[in-house]
Amino acid sequence: MVISSRLDSHGAPPLSLPPPSSLPAQVYEGLTYKLSLAFPNDYPFKAPTVKFETPCFHPNVDQFGNICLDILKEKWSSVYDVRAVLLSIQSLLGEPNNASPLNAQAAQMWDNQEEYKKTLHKKYADDAK
Repeated sequence: MVISSRLDSHGAPPLSLPPPSSLPAQVYEGLTYKLSLAFPNDYPFKAPTVKFETPCFHPNVDQFGNICLDILKEKWSSVYDVRAVLLSIQSLLGEPNNASPLNAQAAQMWDNQEEYKKTLHKKYADDAK
């Protein structure tokens, strides 16, 4: 899995974050997702708005690409940088918070990783068309 981003308010070039070699294989392995990051005027004191531009089937991502992640909301700290945000999202992909799902179908399927992976890859292929 590769996460790449498009930074829209600082004019920085796109950023790709390859999966850490220490992570076990996960259902998202081999898939590539694009994210957009919008930085408020008072960044780093307020979190950037981060969304999946590539549709992402995940318990904590809704159909519009919005992400439910505490460090992008109430747990934001000005010490977090873009790399920390992307690493947190990458971690969330492998370890969702099913207690707070934005996608109930994905949350219900998560425990059956074989079925989840099949559905994920079908949706990913369908969205690529």
